[in-house]
Amino acid sequence: IINIPYRCLNIDKEGKVDILNVKNTPEKINALIDHILISAYHMNKKHWISILLDRTVQITQVEKLLDESYQLVTKK
Repeated sequence: IINIPYRCLNIDKEGKVDILNVKNTPEKINALIDHILISAYHMNKKHWISILLDRTVQITQVEKLLDESYQLVTKK
């Protein structure tokens, strides 16, 4: 989790926002990216997305994406 200015995400809004970077498959990332889920702020944009933690994403979706990310990074 990182707190960054909205402008770093090309969002025309004042202030800062917390984001959560999670890993997922490139196919799923392409389907998820919109104004709430953004291609990763400072990670590999093919495998990571940043979720805005400003209460626009339902906590159940955040939990699901976090769980999927954990499964991907611990798979060996």
